[in-house]
Amino acid sequence: MSEETPKPTLPSRQYRDFFVGLDCGQLKDYAALSVSARRYIGTPLTGFTTIYDVIYLARMALGTPYPVLVEQVVDFMNDPRFTIQRAVLVVEATGVGVGIVQDIRAKGVMAKGVWLTAGSVETQNTAGLTNLPKVDMVTALVRVFQTGRIKIAKSLEYAQAFRDELEGFTRRINRTTANLSFEAMSEKVHDDLVNSVGVAVWWGETHAKPMHTASIEEARKADRKRTDDYDPLLRGELAKHRPQRRIGSRRG
Repeated sequence: MSEETPKPTLPSRQYRDFFVGLDCGQLKDYAALSVSARRYIGTPLTGFTTIYDVIYLARMALGTPYPVLVEQVVDFMNDPRFTIQRAVLVVEATGVGVGIVQDIRAKGVMAKGVWLTAGSVETQNTAGLTNLPKVDMVTALVRVFQTGRIKIAKSLEYAQAFRDELEGFTRRINRTTANLSFEAMSEKVHDDLVNSVGVAVWWGETHAKPMHTASIEEARKADRKRTDDYDPLLRGELAKHRPQRRIGSRRG
C-alpha cells in the first residue's frame, strides 16, 4: 500500500458487507490491509450461504511510520463507497497496535481491535480490545477455505503470497502451558496477510449477523433495477483493480 496503489473496486451488486482487516506489522513484518466482501448465494427455498470474496490485498513498506499508516487507513475507510452499515474495520493489534487502534478511533473511524493470544477463551481486555485465541482465527479461515466459501481475486498482486503464508503456518504446542498456537514456520515466512484476512473473516463469521432472507431478496430486486453497477464475477473471476483515487491523495 503506497501512494501508487489504487483503491479497490467496491461494487454494490451482491455485496452487503465489507470486512476490512488490518495487520499493524512489526519491525520485521509488513503492515497489511485487506477487504473481504461478503455475498449470499442460494434461494429462500434452499437457504442462503455466505461467500467471502477477497477483493483487496496490500502491504506497506517495512519501516513505514505508524502515523502514516493511521492516516492512510483512515483515508481508506472514509471512501464514500464504504458506509457505516456495510464496512467494518478489524485491526490485529497485538503488540504495538493498541496505540494505532486508539489513533484511528480518535480520527472518527470505528475500529474493532483484536489481540491475538495463545489461549483458548475469547475475552475483553482493559484497552478495549478483544483477546482472541489465534487458533480461533485460523480455524475460521481454514473452515471457509475447506467449504469453498472464500475466493481470492486472481488479479491481486499478493494473492499467491497470501496462499503461501497460509500454507506456511504450522501448529506449535507450548509444553509449559499446553496451549496451541499457529505461527509461520520460519522468520522468512510472513503472516501479515493471513492475519489481515483472518481477523476480518473471523469477525464476519462470529460477530456480524447475516442478513435475513427477506432483506436479501429485497436487495436482489434493487440490484436487478440498477444499470450502473459493475459485477466483479461477470467473467468468472474477480475484477482487476481499476484506479479510482490513489491512497493518500486528496480529493480535488
